[in-house]
Amino acid sequence: MGDIEELKRMIEQCIDNFLELCRKTGKNPDKEFKGSFNVRLAPELHRKAAIAAKKRRLTLNQYVTEAIYRSAEDETIA
Repeated sequence: MGDIEELKRMIEQCIDNFLELCRKTGKNPDKEFKGSFNVRLAPELHRKAAIAAKKRRLTLNQYVTEAIYRSAEDETIA
């Protein structure tokens, strides 16, 4: 049981050290998101999404953004 407590203390110390380093260097310890990422889809799903976007007169980027937004909103409600 002592080994688990020691491991917890070591992890807490690592986190404290990381946060202190972030403070000293002026870095934000939270991951910063740049707003873009690559998505790999099956070619058929890519085609379907492109067609659906075109039908709604949206770019594929707008279509995917809306889909992710709706899905993320559903998650916060649940």
